[in-house]
Amino acid sequence: MKYPKIEIVLGWRVVFFLVVSIFLCGCSGRLANVTKGSFETNLPEPFLGAGTYIYPDEFRIRGTLSYNTRDKETLALEGVINEASSQFPEEDADIDLTVQKHPFSGSVDFIYKLEKWLFTLGGNMAINPYPSISVFAGINGLYGECGFALGLDYLRSKAIYSGHYVSMDGNWLDRKSEGDFEEGHYQKNINLSLFTYSSIFITSKWSLNFSTGLYLPSVWDEVYLGNVEEPGDYESELEMGPIIFSQYAGATLTLLNRVQLRAGEMVYYTIHSDEPLWQTNISVSFFVL
Repeated sequence: MKYPKIEIVLGWRVVFFLVVSIFLCGCSGRLANVTKGSFETNLPEPFLGAGTYIYPDEFRIRGTLSYNTRDKETLALEGVINEASSQFPEEDADIDLTVQKHPFSGSVDFIYKLEKWLFTLGGNMAINPYPSISVFAGINGLYGECGFALGLDYLRSKAIYSGHYVSMDGNWLDRKSEGDFEEGHYQKNINLSLFTYSSIFITSKWSLNFSTGLYLPSVWDEVYLGNVEEPGDYESELEMGPIIFSQYAGATLTLLNRVQLRAGEMVYYTIHSDEPLWQTNISVSFFVL
């Protein structure tokens, strides 16, 4: 089927206009190179599973109170850069990250095991000291359990940072303002967590517990600039935030199928620092159902 020449020409002009418009719009906005900064992030409690055998078609609710031996540690990160963009060249960043965790934390677990199956699923709500939620799925058998969990946590923390900024209007050739900045504000962050967990049931009362965590803090996705000509949120050119890994190993004692006493050791580490963070975790749980 042949189309009139005029329609083909107009069609290509429309496509060209749209491509150019998308390009120009995509390059507009507010950008910031953070050359020096001090940020904070929170590390939620890892999900460790039921720690005991759950009967088929059983729904259980468990409340937990935990104590952590270390509540705050500051790391000097290495190798953090501002990625090259249309506005700024690649630039090194001097970043300190404070990993904080309140000494006391509380959580509630909801666990359900499917009838005639080994599969368990449920959720977790915790406060440490800011709220976090997670969902999990796994297998719970006579001799052990394993599974994975996905979590989100909220954090409001103090951040101090300095560097360069540019505010654009319309396209990347039209700069409204630019210069240096030095700011200090409270930031609101939503962080993502991924866990795998496993337990070995030594007896009906004793179990060994393990957990591996991956935390993706969003501590510097955006920075707020208030002391500049165009105040507001600026997209940070820092590379993706520090991925934090964790390992947990501990033991659980379950009494009367109701009370759980748990103790274990946590280690946190990141590829941007050679210094691991060690933390002892002790908790008491009670199954209300």
